[in-house]
Amino acid sequence: MTSLKKSELEELPAWAQVALAVRAAQRVFRLYAAFESQASNTNFGISAVRDAIRIAQELAGSALFGKEQAKLAHAAARSAGEAGSGTWNESDPRPWAAFAATQAASAAGNAADGSFGAASCAAFAAIEQALKALDVVQPEGNLGLGVLYDYKHLRRISQDQSWTNETPVPQSVFENLEGRA
Repeated sequence: MTSLKKSELEELPAWAQVALAVRAAQRVFRLYAAFESQASNTNFGISAVRDAIRIAQELAGSALFGKEQAKLAHAAARSAGEAGSGTWNESDPRPWAAFAATQAASAAGNAADGSFGAASCAAFAAIEQALKALDVVQPEGNLGLGVLYDYKHLRRISQDQSWTNETPVPQSVFENLEGRA
């Protein structure tokens, strides 16, 4: 199974950690969307999960701090969490994606509040669950390697550009998911 240590994640600045959680959630969401299009029960809350990922991405890209931003992210996390509650089938990517999106949005809300330790814990939970989901749902696909690529890419650019916990993540980090392992 592909894995990332919490100590490795903590090498990244706060908003880069959120960005990595977003990237991981995006990777599971792709499986969610494909499954949803083929499932008989398609009322699973895809929009709540998509919104949680989008809000976390926007906050990471702007590095906005404040109570309003935190409230928005935490509300999105609650909605995504509700979408993922209910029956748990390990081969169904929807609950996994909902959990990853919930934690990514929670990480963004905590970072917006300046609670970097809590943001790191939520980001790690999102990444850990996304990696498990990618390994369980698509074991032959090595999709988890893409998350590790994202980590290495974020680590390199954050170090090269001397990012801090206040540095916004460029939107280019969130683009071209297909172009990376």
